[in-house]
Amino acid sequence: MRAPSISPLILALALFANADAARANQTVTACSTDTQTGSGTNLATALAAGGDIFIQCPKASVIRVTQRYTLNSETQLIGLNSATLADNIVFDGAGLTGPLLFVATGKLTVQALSFKNFTTGSFFFSHVPSIAAAENVPTIDGIARYSYASTIDAKGDVELDQVQITASDAPVRAAGAMTINHSWFGGNKGTVIMFLGVGSVNTSDFENNGAAIDFHQGAILGCTFNGHLLTAITITLPIGPVSIRNSNFSNSIGDPAISITAQSSNSGAANVTLRGDNFSNNNGGAEAGAIAIRQLSSPLAAAAPYFAKLPATVFQIAYDDFDTNLGGTGGALDVELRPIDLLSIVGGTFAHNTAITAGGAIFVRDGQLSITHSLFKANSAPAGAAIAAAPSAQLTIANSLIVENLLVGAATTTTPNQRAAVTASQLILANVTIANNQGIGLGADAPLKSQLTNLLLSQNKPSNCSGFPATSFAGPNLQFGPTDCAGSTVTGDPLLDSFYVPSPGSAALKLGSVSTCSSTPVNGTDLVFQARNKTVCALGAFERPPLQFRPPTPTQGPYAPKVAITK
Repeated sequence: MRAPSISPLILALALFANADAARANQTVTACSTDTQTGSGTNLATALAAGGDIFIQCPKASVIRVTQRYTLNSETQLIGLNSATLADNIVFDGAGLTGPLLFVATGKLTVQALSFKNFTTGSFFFSHVPSIAAAENVPTIDGIARYSYASTIDAKGDVELDQVQITASDAPVRAAGAMTINHSWFGGNKGTVIMFLGVGSVNTSDFENNGAAIDFHQGAILGCTFNGHLLTAITITLPIGPVSIRNSNFSNSIGDPAISITAQSSNSGAANVTLRGDNFSNNNGGAEAGAIAIRQLSSPLAAAAPYFAKLPATVFQIAYDDFDTNLGGTGGALDVELRPIDLLSIVGGTFAHNTAITAGGAIFVRDGQLSITHSLFKANSAPAGAAIAAAPSAQLTIANSLIVENLLVGAATTTTPNQRAAVTASQLILANVTIANNQGIGLGADAPLKSQLTNLLLSQNKPSNCSGFPATSFAGPNLQFGPTDCAGSTVTGDPLLDSFYVPSPGSAALKLGSVSTCSSTPVNGTDLVFQARNKTVCALGAFERPPLQFRPPTPTQGPYAPKVAITK
């Protein structure tokens, strides 16, 4: 007689039931300490059993934690009765040397709980970023340094939902994937979150920490970073796509808000996207106020070949707003690429940024930078009040407005020609309006490669152009006020309105080269993506008064939360 068969569905349900039984629920009802005796289940007992652990304590209860725990299976820690972060039950380490939770195997999920006052003991801030340490990259100065996690240190995956961590040393590190949602991190030392795997951070706040995040693959969406004492986000040798969108960065002190390497991991070129973000009131000290992009290198001869062969990071920076940032070089951005590498900025707004030495909004050290559909207004520096590029850097600007920028400070390290709104030796400009800057409009020393076409230069003081030979002016341009732009430049009043759009009857509306307007980098559009006329086009940033801002893809920025996170 043949044995009766078991259907696959019944077998699957049986296996699921057995697995669920192995992960029996635990409910913690001892709410004073983790080892509290007497009636009820304490945290130590629940963690030893593992599985799904529910913390059943009154809102905002504080459980004093006295020891560390190792988790060897998938674990969920869930705080009950918590509608907001203020309601969360709190685990207080009171200076306990962590990690509180060392996750040896399995995924850890934490929901609606808070952690505070955990330490790494003798605290060391890692000078070797996470991915570099993971891939055995040669250390930059030859000294091995280690980082610690005081609250959660996981070999696998971690998920944090409505979690708050405060007053702790470098609290979280995960070797696997990490997801963070609707959480708040404040007043922590070192780097708050260190990702070795793929990271995802959504609608979370980071405030007054040392640094916020060190990662190399993943996404940050709709987050706020405020008052950091070190670089808020470090992206070193990205190994996969990185996206930072619709997030706010403000009041960083002493370091750039974001630091990114110009090279990717040796596994291949990675894409880094910054889109719809806001950077305001950041002070980068000697570095850029908002974003520093650097070539990773080493003075050690043995390490130099490793860094030289790394692929370039591919950047996409679009529709970001930079306002009132301060830096040593580059009030907002400081860009250092390899000579063959290109970075493009689309739809950027740069206003009231200041650099101590050069590049009120942007300083370009090396490589190729392309800027389109962007506004530079009221930035300031001793050289390049809006943009400064080193002689080896190649700078292209199109469909952009550069106005009311201000030369400030003593010109002790600059030449007279660099006292300009834009200064670069290798410069391509097409359909750019440069007006009412307090300094030279365009200035350069011995241009190596310059092509200036369809420009509108008006009322820059003391001059519109300095240092460019007649051969640099490759097409029709219009100047008003000073008459020092040479070549194919005509003189006349462009009749600019308060938005720097030529008024009806302006000669600027008819002088443009149609071939320039229709080809790269202008590509048939103006500053606000209106189509350029195909038979006769305008000089400068605007083709006509803007009726509606229509970028080719949604900008999705800058992030403004509908519901504020309650601390």
